[in-house]
Amino acid sequence: MQQLILPQLKYEIDTYRRLLNFITDENVHLKNRLAVVVKDNFEKNLVEELDNYLSKFVAQDELINLLKNDISKIENRLWGQIHDDGEIVKDIYPGLTVLQSNILTTQELLITLCSDFNSFLWEIIVNIKWTTNYPEP
Repeated sequence: MQQLILPQLKYEIDTYRRLLNFITDENVHLKNRLAVVVKDNFEKNLVEELDNYLSKFVAQDELINLLKNDISKIENRLWGQIHDDGEIVKDIYPGLTVLQSNILTTQELLITLCSDFNSFLWEIIVNIKWTTNYPEP
């Protein structure tokens, strides 16, 4: 049984690490998009809302770093107990369950944040389009 447990635990840890890397990449894209908006279409009346999104992106980074730290702690405990039959599941599994829940919550937060930010950008784009006097084609 021990031969099945260790590969499963390693697989789950690797999966969580990949998910966090994906979330990190998406958060970087959102911050880059924010930088482009500020650079290209900076309007003073949007400062507060843009700053609010930047704060949310930074908070997301902090949460990701905490989760990566949790993964490292679980992995260190796993390798520290690799020779103790049966103790691995009792000690590691509850931590993995909490970690999985936290990562899913973080993923949901990212999806919501991404959707909100894109909606905000669309509002800006539509406002610029309709409030700017461009010549008709």
